[in-house]
Amino acid sequence: MRVGVAPSLIGCGAKFASLARYMAAIRGRGATACLITGHMSGRAMRYFLIFPTCVLGLLLTGSYLGALHPLGDSLAVLRWHFAFGLMVVALTGAIFWRGKRVWWLLLALSGAWIAAGIWFYGLKIGTASNFDLIVYQKNMSFRMLDTGPLQQDILSSRADIVTLQEVDAENRSLLADLAESHPSQAYCDFARIGGVAIASSLPRTDIGPICIEGEGMVALQVETAYGPLWIVSLHLHWPFPYGQAAQVERLLPQLEALEGPVLVAGDFNMVPWAHVVRNIESATDTQRAGHLLYTFPMKQGRISLPIDHVLVPGDYATEIRRRPLLGSDHYAVLARFTMPG
Repeated sequence: MRVGVAPSLIGCGAKFASLARYMAAIRGRGATACLITGHMSGRAMRYFLIFPTCVLGLLLTGSYLGALHPLGDSLAVLRWHFAFGLMVVALTGAIFWRGKRVWWLLLALSGAWIAAGIWFYGLKIGTASNFDLIVYQKNMSFRMLDTGPLQQDILSSRADIVTLQEVDAENRSLLADLAESHPSQAYCDFARIGGVAIASSLPRTDIGPICIEGEGMVALQVETAYGPLWIVSLHLHWPFPYGQAAQVERLLPQLEALEGPVLVAGDFNMVPWAHVVRNIESATDTQRAGHLLYTFPMKQGRISLPIDHVLVPGDYATEIRRRPLLGSDHYAVLARFTMPG
C-alpha cells in the first residue's frame, strides 16, 4: 500500500527549486498579470501542488515507522487523514498536470487504498450464533460522579468479564456494587487519574492477581468452560512525546510471561494499526475483536478516535458494539467472542 507514495517524494528537491524559480518569475512579471491567464494559472496550480504532496507523502510514510521511533505511532493516529488528503491533492494534480496524469492517478489510488483499508479495518462478520464470553470494557473517567447507570448497563449486558480504567476513590464503589454478580475482582493503582480493575462472574484460579503498580496493568486468571483464561486490564499513556512507548516496553515482558490464553482490554490511547498495539497482540497471541469503533469523542463529538480495544485469544468469531458514555468521556466497548477449543 505504500508503493504509490514514492513518486510523490522522488525529486521533491528539484521541483521545489523549479517552484522557487517560477515564484521569482511571478514577482518579476507581477502576480496579478500571471494569474489572470489560464495558462499561467494552471502552471501555478501545478507547482503549488508539489508542497502539500511532498508533506503528506512524508507524513504518511512516517506513520508506518513506529518500530523505528515512537513519533511514527503518533503520526499513525492521523494516517487516514494523511491518506485522504494525499488522494485529494493527487486528483487535483491529475487535472492540472496532464503530462503526469498517470503518476498522479497512481498516487491518488495509493491514498484511496490506504484510506479505505483503515475505514474497513477489522471489519468481520461473526460466524458463530452463540458466543462463549462477553467482555465489557470501560474507561470510567475520574470525573464520573454517578456509577449507577454504568452498573445497570454492565448488568443488562450480561458481561462475564468487566475491565475498567480510571478507577479512583470516588467511583471505586462500582466494584463493591458488582461484588455479588462479579465476585472475582482485582485492582491496581496506576496514576493520579485512577487505577485499573477487573471484575468477573467467572471463578478465579488459585493463581493470585498480578499488579504492575504505576504501569497501568492488572491481570487476573479465571476458570472458563475451556480452561484457565488470563484477563488483563490495561491503561496506556498518550503516545510520543509522552511515555507510551517506554511504558509498553516495560509491560511486554510481563504480558509475554502469562501462560495460556490471554484476553487484553483497555484504554490503549492508540489506534489499532499502530506498532505498539501490534506488539501487544504479538506478546499475548491475541487479535483485536471486531470492526473499528470510535470510542473517544473530542471537540463536542466533531472528532473521534478509536483507542479503546478488546484483544481476544485465537482467531475465532468476534462481535463488537459501542455502549453509551454514561458520565465518562469514553464510550464503552462490548465484545463477544468464541474461545479456542
